[in-house]
Amino acid sequence: MVATYFTRHAKLSSNESQARMRATGSHWWDADTMGYFGTKVKSPVYSGPGGHYFVTRDGTGFDWKEKNSFGYTVRSYNETSNDIRSVLGIAKYETYEEAEDVAIRAAHGPDEIAAKKAVIAVDSTSHNPATPVDDLRLALSRNGVTADDRDLKELIRLARNHEQACVDYCNGKGTGKNIDTYERFISKLLKDKLSGIKPSFNRDPRGCTVKLILPNGETNDFAKTGYCVPVGA
Repeated sequence: MVATYFTRHAKLSSNESQARMRATGSHWWDADTMGYFGTKVKSPVYSGPGGHYFVTRDGTGFDWKEKNSFGYTVRSYNETSNDIRSVLGIAKYETYEEAEDVAIRAAHGPDEIAAKKAVIAVDSTSHNPATPVDDLRLALSRNGVTADDRDLKELIRLARNHEQACVDYCNGKGTGKNIDTYERFISKLLKDKLSGIKPSFNRDPRGCTVKLILPNGETNDFAKTGYCVPVGA
C-alpha cells in the first residue's frame, strides 16, 4: 500500500500581508485608497500550493457611492513580489459565495495531483484596516519624523476643512478667505510640530488640496508631486 502524504501550507493573515507591503512603501492598504474604491477585506486568507487568496468587497464604477453598488473581487498576494493582484477583474462576482469558491479553488493550484494532497491553510484573523493617522505616522517615520497623534489628527482635520473650503469656493460659496486661514494654520502646525516638512497647496478640489513635501521624496499622488494628507475618502 502506497502512503499518501498531504502537504500543509502555512497561514498568512491579511494583516501580515498589509504590514509587509506598507513596510516597503506600498499605498495599496492606505485608508484613502481603500475608501476611494470602497474596498473591504471580507474573507479569510486561503493559502495553498496555488498561493494566498482572499476576497474583498469593492465599489463598482466611480459612482459606486451614489448608487451604493458593490461587487466582490478575488485577490492574490504574492510573497516574492510583495504585492496584491486581482483575479479576473475588480468586482467580478455578484455574491461573496461565488468569489470565495474561486479563491479556495485558486489556493489549491492548477496541479490536480498537488491540489488533492494539499491541506489549505485558512487564516480567519479579523482584518485591522489602517486609519489616516496610521498612514501619516508611517510616512513620517520613513523620514525620521516622530509626531504626536494629536498633531497628526489636527493636521488631518485642517486638511479636510481646507478641502471642503475649496469645494465651497468652487461652488460659489465664500470668498476664499477660509482657504487662506486653513493654509496659515497648516503651515504653522508643520513649522511648530513637524520641522523639515513643507506644505504644498492646491485649490482645485478635484484632486488632493494639501500635500506634504517629504525629505525622502516619497509621494502617493498620481502626479508624484507630493504626499497627500489623508482625509478619509
